[in-house]
Amino acid sequence: MTIEEIVRRSSDPAIVFQLYQTIETIRKQRQIANLHRVVRYMEREFNCPPKECLQYLHQVVTDSLIVETVTVGCKGSKAGIEQEGYWIPDKEALLERISEESHDWYCFECHKPGKVISCSTCFRVYHKLCLDKPKNLHNFKCVWCKANEKPANEQERLALGKSLYFVVTQQKDYWTELAKKPDEEEHPYYNFFVHTHCDLERLQMDCHNCVFRSNEEFLAKALLIHHNYAVALGADHSLTNLAQQFVEDCEHELQELKLCRNCFYLSNTKPMKDWFCKPCDPPHQVVWAKQKGFDFWPAKVIRVEDERIDVRFFGRHHPRAWITIEAVRNISVSPATLKVKRKQHWKQACDEMKEYIRQCECALGKDEASKIILSDSPYGIGKNAKLLAAMEKVNRSSPTSNHSTPVKTTAEADVNGSVVVDDEENEAKSDILDDSEIVDENNHLATEIPSETKDKSDSPPAKRIKLEEVTVISKPISVRRSFDSEEQTILSELKQNNCGCKARYEAILMRFKDYVIESNRLDKSKMMRAAAIKSEHELDEVRSQVVAEYEDKIKELKEKHEEELREAKLRNWCRVCLEETPSPCCKNVNRCADCKDKQPSDVSMTSSQRKRRSGRSKS
Repeated sequence: MTIEEIVRRSSDPAIVFQLYQTIETIRKQRQIANLHRVVRYMEREFNCPPKECLQYLHQVVTDSLIVETVTVGCKGSKAGIEQEGYWIPDKEALLERISEESHDWYCFECHKPGKVISCSTCFRVYHKLCLDKPKNLHNFKCVWCKANEKPANEQERLALGKSLYFVVTQQKDYWTELAKKPDEEEHPYYNFFVHTHCDLERLQMDCHNCVFRSNEEFLAKALLIHHNYAVALGADHSLTNLAQQFVEDCEHELQELKLCRNCFYLSNTKPMKDWFCKPCDPPHQVVWAKQKGFDFWPAKVIRVEDERIDVRFFGRHHPRAWITIEAVRNISVSPATLKVKRKQHWKQACDEMKEYIRQCECALGKDEASKIILSDSPYGIGKNAKLLAAMEKVNRSSPTSNHSTPVKTTAEADVNGSVVVDDEENEAKSDILDDSEIVDENNHLATEIPSETKDKSDSPPAKRIKLEEVTVISKPISVRRSFDSEEQTILSELKQNNCGCKARYEAILMRFKDYVIESNRLDKSKMMRAAAIKSEHELDEVRSQVVAEYEDKIKELKEKHEEELREAKLRNWCRVCLEETPSPCCKNVNRCADCKDKQPSDVSMTSSQRKRRSGRSKS
């Protein structure tokens, strides 16, 4: 079967949107969108030349995205004259016709129309120039369909679906705008240009149902989201840019997932405290790695490239870094020979590394777990022969390479069953730099004293440091001290019998006096600063306490006032003298016993009216 290049659509979606806007504007003015008005509006608003506008109109009408009709004018100079009119097609009829299409209309690579080649197994189409050197067009399959040809069993698909579901859930929380279909009010013509819609909700549902058989199939769906927005909304739209960033994030996450699925899932979920110590499948090689400005640190080898190594360090935050082979040492090299400062974080990282090796022993067995500490480990640098040779060369050329001992993995022996020397023993051994090391017939590390030193009876006896299955013999080292310029001056004066001790003592006393004065001044300023800070804190506490008491008092008075007001409303009050009365004299008028004989007119008046009346009577 030969796949030919065909033109599925020839009009650019951006031009179609401009023509839609032109037709809508003309129709709102209660005019027919004829050729003259459309060309004039396009030239005025979008700087489109008339010839190009005519060409665009022909392409859009051919694609059935605009309906061309012939109508008769009913007013003005066009009355009774036939003229062409352009209309936006009916939405339901156009969508029904679009749903019958089997393939997309725009290139999946560049999102443009034109002559395209259709994939024989999916809906995607491509320009011939956008393909990567197609050998032939017989039964053409796109790169995504070729990537999915490899069958996947049920267990692999379930594990992949679990990891991909976690990826989509994270991305959905971050890219909320891509979770649903665009709003129809803002983008009413979105469905005119999108063949197969996809959003993060559908992608999440597919991951939950374990539909995907490979990472490439998932990435193709993510690219479909970007393709739809680029076609329907334009390459410069904000949603298109968000979709592009989403695709880049997915590519990064899939790359991490491809490196190690266990590390990816554990590093993102952190289901337990010692998640970094859990062995992966396959496990990672353990090495000493060094970054600029830091000491050698235990790390896992994540991946190996031509000249770089991607490692992840043990410790609190488990950072990752790309390092060169010169900054890597075999884990069997003693930390003392690497001149490591044994700080608390470094010791915690080493403890975590030992726990990782122990769990690898439990999960894989000692024979298999012993490979993760080898310099030619098949789980790390051993995969790259060039890097392995460079690492061995660096270890041989290192000045501290002769002082190497196996790393401690368990209480008594490492995974190979070899002798283990702990950190304190390594420190003691690293101080002996003048001895020549040899290995005896029992494979124990020892040093020999030169014969000249043994024959001398005046020299003090040599110190013998006995380690666990390791014997190190050290000889005393003679130290020759050099004098500075001031001491040499004193010695020369003593030789000339010109002591000068008094002047020197006075100078020392003056320096000491200045030191005491300066230290007292610093201590005094420090104490004053501490007292000022303390008084300020006390003042803040007192201020906050006073404010709290004031607020409590105001609240108490307010509650008391409201209670009194409620009680006053429940009592009976005389409407004439405004005094409290035990009971009203009748049901309709509240009057006390003294005011019950007054005229009803006086009773019905309010207090303000009575005051005005009394004022007029006095005047």
